[in-house]
Formats: sequence, structure tokens, C-alpha cells
Amino acid sequence: PVLLDEVRAGGRIPLIIGRGLTSKARAELGLPAFDLFKTPDQPAESTKGFTLAQKMVGKACGVAGIRPGTYCEPKMTTVGSQDTTG
Repeated sequence: PVLLDEVRAGGRIPLIIGRGLTSKARAELGLPAFDLFKTPDQPAESTKGFTLAQKMVGKACGVAGIRPGTYCEPKMTTVGSQDTTG
């Protein structure tokens, strides 16, 4: 179901940007969440702990950890640039 959204948006990056802008604009305007975009199925909750890698990815996504098969979008706070002058 999410793949269809990616095709309609013209790619994964435009989908992520569009979905993010839509949700922020609707929140600012006091409108309810927009349900046009499909949300991926999340794996069942588990009582097992997380590996270090799962914790690192989870921290980038604003959660304690990420289980295999979980969809998350990391929170971007800075923009980096590679120095290619040398």
C-alpha cells in the first residue's frame, strides 16, 4: 500500500517531504491528521531488548529502539555538506 503512495508522489523522497509538510501545515492550522497517505504495518510489540544498532536508529527516529520491519523516518535537525574542494 505504501508503494502506491511512492509511485503517486513521484518517488520516496517527494513522498516523505510531502507527507511531512502536509502534517505540519495541518497541525499549524488546527486541522485533524490527514489520512490520504497509507501507513505501513508495524510489527507486533515485543518484550525483548534492543541491540545497539536498533537503539541508534531509534534515537534518530525519536523512539527507544526499532524492531526489524518497522517503518520510521529519522528526524533531521542539521544539514551537512561535503567539502569537495580538495
